[in-house]
Amino acid sequence: MFGFGLGLCGVAALAASGVSQPQISVTAGGGYAGSVYSCTIGGQWSADGKAIAGATGNSWVMTQKFEGAAIRCGASNIIQMWLPSDLPAGLAQVWLDPKRDVTVASGRVVSLPDQIGQRHFAQGTASAQPAYTDESGYPAVHFTNNSTNRGLAAPDNFVAPYQFYVAQYMSGAEAATPSGNATLVSDGTLTNIARIHTASWGYGALSAQNGSDAFFPVVLPLPKSIVALRPANTGAAVNWVLGRGASAMHSWVGYVFEVLMLSADPSQTHKQMIEGFLAHRNGIASLLPENHPFKTLGPRIA
Repeated sequence: MFGFGLGLCGVAALAASGVSQPQISVTAGGGYAGSVYSCTIGGQWSADGKAIAGATGNSWVMTQKFEGAAIRCGASNIIQMWLPSDLPAGLAQVWLDPKRDVTVASGRVVSLPDQIGQRHFAQGTASAQPAYTDESGYPAVHFTNNSTNRGLAAPDNFVAPYQFYVAQYMSGAEAATPSGNATLVSDGTLTNIARIHTASWGYGALSAQNGSDAFFPVVLPLPKSIVALRPANTGAAVNWVLGRGASAMHSWVGYVFEVLMLSADPSQTHKQMIEGFLAHRNGIASLLPENHPFKTLGPRIA
């Protein structure tokens, strides 16, 4: 299936000869970029059956380029990390990641490509573009001005009743919104919106944070966290805009590190895989519950 150099006959011959088959494991990190992979027997590391240039020996560090690829060392077992693009067809509508392929001009985000390839979020007006910044070692979209016209817009209308964000409101310590409201996503109206009013989600929007199974209205303070979100009026196909308020001075102020929008509620299994993926890729696995299945390592395909 993966086209690796040693087939079943080769592995059987290796075992018969008394030579142990190499075994790889993740020995530091959750399995995504920056994680250390170790092998019991040093050799050539490969991704999807192709040799990784310069990667030989007993250890290798995962890079963003190879996230989601089938990793081996010689004839070892396979480790392949799970990505949102592995969700069932049609479930994942948008996956935005400032760590990948963002288009920046004069320090501001012009375009944030959809990693699934369906729709890219963009803003052509320079004065309405959020900043691009590094927050504690992680690239992020930084909304620094809460005027109503700021935001990154989808190119079309689509239904996204269940959404995940890795986000932080302002410094992460504020217990209320100074301007009264803060809109994480909307179509510019009060009908299709996820907006914090004072310290709670308003207009019927609900959220759960960092692997919680229960939705709740209170959200602030909001340090860097995983927010699972049901915006108000979730059945509508609308032009979602990241960070845009529905009225003056009500847009988001703070950071957005990653976004995943779904066409329907995920299963519990997929929800936990998404949480594990987002937590380990954004350095907040410590916030997951102790009994979360992906507390220590991110989700895998193999």
